[in-house]
Amino acid sequence: MSGNAHPHIYDHETTVVTSDWRSYLPEGVRSYLEPAPLAALFLGISSGATFAMIGATLTTRLAQYGIQKSAVTVGKRKRESERLGCNNGSDVSKKGARR
Repeated sequence: MSGNAHPHIYDHETTVVTSDWRSYLPEGVRSYLEPAPLAALFLGISSGATFAMIGATLTTRLAQYGIQKSAVTVGKRKRESERLGCNNGSDVSKKGARR
């Protein structure tokens, strides 16, 4: 055996780089995985912002196709007509009285 049986794994010129899992992601995605953007994401989800965005998107799509929102939702007028026993909402005025 030679005098150098266990060679040094790292010499003075070798730089050890610790690899983070974020380094495998594209550069443009990494900034979204920092603590501040992640906190904003979770706060937005927990506050119900997703429901507002979905509602706005669906309302916009209905408007693009010329559909009124009242045609796909059960509004106060429809519930009032069912309570009074009418066939459709046109039999009930806005205050709930029969015409």
